[in-house]
Amino acid sequence: MSKKYLQQYLVNNWDHIQLSQDWQIYSDSDDPEAGVEFSTGVGRPDILLTHKTDSRVCVVELKKSNSSDRAVGQLLRYVGWVRDHLDDLDVSEDADVEGRLIVSGPTEKLEYALSAVQNFTLHQYNINVELRTSGSPVDK
Repeated sequence: MSKKYLQQYLVNNWDHIQLSQDWQIYSDSDDPEAGVEFSTGVGRPDILLTHKTDSRVCVVELKKSNSSDRAVGQLLRYVGWVRDHLDDLDVSEDADVEGRLIVSGPTEKLEYALSAVQNFTLHQYNINVELRTSGSPVDK
């Protein structure tokens, strides 16, 4: 599965994703999906989230395969930029900024790198497709 497809799947099915209970995809008055491929001066995080009740922002980076610990540096860069630009996002300047890395399979190096960073969470995704026979065709 490509990273772009994973991103589209998460965005299109956001209401069915566990994270949607507390988080929403960042939007502004001009663009309801402004948080998808959010433009920063240091790159484009895959998804930017705002907490529904708390003053919190979350940067989500998706990796399609076993990801190296370099992904942590990338996520740190995005979190740092967001932290410095909270006022541009119409979020409290005191908001907590966290990062989430979503991968298909974490490596040991990645897990160690993430364990050294506060407010970072690692998620692993699994894709399951099930085909069922819907019945026999009707004879005419």
